[in-house]
Amino acid sequence: MMRYDSEHYAEHYLNAQLGLPLSGYLQEYEHYQTAHTFLGSVVARRWHLGDILAKSLLLHHGDSLQVIDEYDPKVAKMVALIQAANALVYDVFSDHYTTHEVKQTLHDAIAYLNLPENAIESAKAALQKWGQEPSLFLASH
Repeated sequence: MMRYDSEHYAEHYLNAQLGLPLSGYLQEYEHYQTAHTFLGSVVARRWHLGDILAKSLLLHHGDSLQVIDEYDPKVAKMVALIQAANALVYDVFSDHYTTHEVKQTLHDAIAYLNLPENAIESAKAALQKWGQEPSLFLASH
């Protein structure tokens, strides 16, 4: 998407999705009539990266892990991991306050995966220790 609309995509759509993973994604889809999720899924299929990854990339902005679970529990677990990872990176590295959408996405992913609190604290500690690479924050998504 950055190659298609390099002047506007990052500023208006990618950045919005970091703090608003659901509504920001809908804005991208409404504006372009496609989204990075579709493109990522196509690339994963063309590169033969596997069905679970391709479907997870397609659905990683889904607002109901239970609905995805009914479709495919393995995909739902991968989506929950992606959502938790994105929320934790935002929480650790963002200069902005954590939005309700980020908090809710993280809460839902933690509940779905049944993660203990020490897993989340360990992930945050790892990000703080090794995550100072300048490209990590944008590359996380």
